[in-house]
Amino acid sequence: MLNFSLNRRTLLKSAAVQGLLLPALSVPAWAADELQNYLLCAKNRDGEFIAVKIAEDGQILQQFTLLDRGHGQAKSTNGDLAIFSRRPNNQLYLIDKAGQMRVVYAPDDRHFFGHGVFSPDGKLLYASENDFDNEDVDATGVIGIWDAKRGEKIGEFSSGGIGVHQLMLMADGETLVIANGGILTHPDHPRQKLNLADMQPNLAFVNRKNGQLISKINLPNELHQLSIRHIDVTSKGLVALAMQYQGDRPDEVPLIATVNQNAAFKFVQAPLDLTKRHKQYVGSICFDKSGEFFAASSPRGNIVSFYAKKGQFLSFYSMNDVCAVGAAPTQYQFILASGMGEIDLYNVTQNSVINLAKPSLKTSLYQWDNHMLAL
Repeated sequence: MLNFSLNRRTLLKSAAVQGLLLPALSVPAWAADELQNYLLCAKNRDGEFIAVKIAEDGQILQQFTLLDRGHGQAKSTNGDLAIFSRRPNNQLYLIDKAGQMRVVYAPDDRHFFGHGVFSPDGKLLYASENDFDNEDVDATGVIGIWDAKRGEKIGEFSSGGIGVHQLMLMADGETLVIANGGILTHPDHPRQKLNLADMQPNLAFVNRKNGQLISKINLPNELHQLSIRHIDVTSKGLVALAMQYQGDRPDEVPLIATVNQNAAFKFVQAPLDLTKRHKQYVGSICFDKSGEFFAASSPRGNIVSFYAKKGQFLSFYSMNDVCAVGAAPTQYQFILASGMGEIDLYNVTQNSVINLAKPSLKTSLYQWDNHMLAL
């Protein structure tokens, strides 16, 4: 059984193996008895797609068998969870606070885009969906409104663009910030991208109660093939964006940015050789608990890079097939998980790493997928 429980002895032992000197005050305050729980999607050694809930002591608390590959997750204030299938699949998995899971399906003329978020009271679930047969291609991106308790779709509104992907709720509890990746797809051609020559990604701010578009921020024309995929947002409204380039391979383009509502994108100040290492693909992005720092992962480049909230590059960490990143309970720290089964704890202010689980691909029980949810 995979165990990445943390206590002072474990931390010091891991540090000794890696040659790290940990002063007494550097041990996380949560190491002994305040461990964070996480939910991740994965593939197990039998090739099954699953979701895994990890207990506070690092043990595997519960596993859920999925019908297909999972992608993003969401949690409500009342303890309910949601797992969204990877596009172009149509399964939505709802898990109540007792740990019981049920599967509901998108309507026949829709499929999920892999992400969603609960309303502040937990009664509604907003999901990114594809209205793939809409003759107006600019209207294919929709946000489905679901009754979280009954598992029934009760409405939808426009996402403000094409190829909607991740969405998050701003601190006001009413505004959704939505990453419209700009890529037109259709389930008849499951992973084919149909409009790369004229794609127009954007970041939209939409009122969740009435579906009204509040504002929309577009990328510069020369970066119109830079698909906005994943986002995170602080309590003060700063949004971090992870993007994936759909243009020519030799092109050198920025992939990570921050933005405030009604402002222009601010691309991070990363060294060119680091940008090249991302191989035009950033898979996940996450602020730490303080909101002062964020991490961006590149599974193609096998690295995670770290930035101050104003976009200054701080450091990077090499980790094979890393994608899932999550905020640790203590500020300035991140949990990182890879498709090789590795799980690490990274402290951005100390530039230090503690390995929590490092099996090889042959011995790992789990290949961790793209995203991680702190519970």
